[in-house]
Amino acid sequence: MKKETAYTKYRILIVEDQKDMRRIIKTVFRHLGFENIDLAENGLEGLRLIKETFREEMAHSRYDLIVCDWVMPEMTGIQLLSAVREDNRSTETPFLMITSQASREEVVRAAELGVTDYIVKPISATVLEEKIRKIFSIPNPVM
Repeated sequence: MKKETAYTKYRILIVEDQKDMRRIIKTVFRHLGFENIDLAENGLEGLRLIKETFREEMAHSRYDLIVCDWVMPEMTGIQLLSAVREDNRSTETPFLMITSQASREEVVRAAELGVTDYIVKPISATVLEEKIRKIFSIPNPVM
């Protein structure tokens, strides 16, 4: 029998064009106890997966968190964020941007579009876990 964790019930979408980075981010989520993780190589694929969850029979399995890189081919993370926020079915879905884009203007732009939080690469498992705990209001474990 699998051990249930605070994270087991959540469905996550990771949108990242670099295969190694997708694997690293997924590994951090798995380590934390997340089991329901979907991967997309670019924003267009991510948007397709998000829209699939809008079908009536899948309404119960919409994403609880979208983790997305900023710079990708096909559709950038900021374009995906904009599309997600324009659809009233996903305006409240937490959106965590992970990127090397760290200029003040870019951070402000993402905030104006409704990004939930932001991590600048290189990411660490500790920082990612802190952001996840904050987004889901999960307390830190007692040591």
